[in-house]
Amino acid sequence: MKLALTSLLLCALAFAQPTPTAAGHWQGKVKLPNRELPISVDLARNPKGVWIGSMTVETSTSSDLPLLDVKVDDAGVSFAAYLPERATFKGSISGEGGNAFNGTAANSQGEAPFELTRAGEANVKVPPPSTPSS
Repeated sequence: MKLALTSLLLCALAFAQPTPTAAGHWQGKVKLPNRELPISVDLARNPKGVWIGSMTVETSTSSDLPLLDVKVDDAGVSFAAYLPERATFKGSISGEGGNAFNGTAANSQGEAPFELTRAGEANVKVPPPSTPSS
């Protein structure tokens, strides 16, 4: 009986799919009506376990921008960034091995879909700490 139960548990574990993680370096495009905007996003947890991130718009001066309001739950991910106005991104992790991140980007001018693919480990750029003023 114990052997049968152990075998059943081992089979169940072998077929269990791990929950995809948002942590990583993501590359892709926001699909605007008249063009595609190439972006890269880095998401990770800081030493305190809080989600942080940075973002670059490849064809602009918006580079290594800190992400705001980063939220990750199950496969859902959302964050905001100033590009130069505030833009929000909401999507989900999917695909084989959790290597696709798709959703919708929005700002005051409307919404557009985005598609990102995991391209490696996260390299979040955090702003340097401010020096105290005297």
